[in-house]
Amino acid sequence: MSSDQKGVIHLVALFVIVVGLVGGVAYINTRGSSDPISLPSLKISLSDGVEEIQDSVISSPDPGLSSPAPSVGVTPSPTIAPDPAGTSSPSPTLSPPPSPVPTPSPTPTPSPSPSSSPSPDIVDNCSPPSRDTFVVKPYLVYPADKSMYPEYESSVRDYMDEMQQWYCDKVGATFSMKPLQVVRTAEDYQTVRCGPNPSQNCLDDPSKLESDMPFYVNKAVHGGVVGWEQQVSALAFVAGGGGWAGSVDDANYTSWAIVGDWVLEPISGVENTWGIPCQYSGGWQCAGGVPKGTPAHELGHTFGLDHPSAEGSIIKWHGDYPNVGFLSSEVEFLKDSPFFQ
Repeated sequence: MSSDQKGVIHLVALFVIVVGLVGGVAYINTRGSSDPISLPSLKISLSDGVEEIQDSVISSPDPGLSSPAPSVGVTPSPTIAPDPAGTSSPSPTLSPPPSPVPTPSPTPTPSPSPSSSPSPDIVDNCSPPSRDTFVVKPYLVYPADKSMYPEYESSVRDYMDEMQQWYCDKVGATFSMKPLQVVRTAEDYQTVRCGPNPSQNCLDDPSKLESDMPFYVNKAVHGGVVGWEQQVSALAFVAGGGGWAGSVDDANYTSWAIVGDWVLEPISGVENTWGIPCQYSGGWQCAGGVPKGTPAHELGHTFGLDHPSAEGSIIKWHGDYPNVGFLSSEVEFLKDSPFFQ
């Protein structure tokens, strides 16, 4: 074989070797570039792991739950990384938006029970019957020509409820009561205070009361007709009545009582500037328990109670209201009264 032929053979052999080496390298690179079997498997496991972690975040944590480790040779997704405690947490892009925490609705404050404030129909521990006879009828009376004070009406209503409950507490029974009526006299205040033929002394002195006050009040509460009702206890609060306080218990339970400015001003806190306010009193009549004790005292007279000789009764002295009550004999008398049956 010539040297030329040997050279050709060497070149061919070298070419074959080079081609083989290049093909092997290409084959190795092709197998190492990706793994069509392992990658889908990795994606499934990563997805399952994310769902499990999300469930654990939404519900309660599970210490045994962890994200699957990535396969060798594959770079794990940057959206999933172990936290410092070693428990995998979902990426913010994969976590569902947090469920809004509902704001608790405020609990409505219950309205006070009607029984917390005594009324003509609801009195704690007593049950006064609803009827038309043997009842107390309260009135607020104004002269024809004078302005009214709204505070007087609300104060008298509250006081009558209070007194009805007070009788229940002290007697163990109480009276039935009609709603308050606000009325006017047919006459002006000068006539109501000083009479149809006033003296100069009464005209000059605004603190004077010289008229027949019950007569004008009687006409006012009965629509101009003079005559108190039978089987009724009428209690009139008279604006302009000054310190007038009195009562009558007549035949067939025909009774009435009248009180004036020295009750209305203290219980309402409003001075009657056109009447006979507390500045004309001796002081004690508008202080302490006297203003509220006066109507309770006078109402007791309309039920038939007389002034006792013994102490410890509101009929003896009304200035200790509401702490004072009745004598045991008076309690029995009131319980037997048709006003308390």
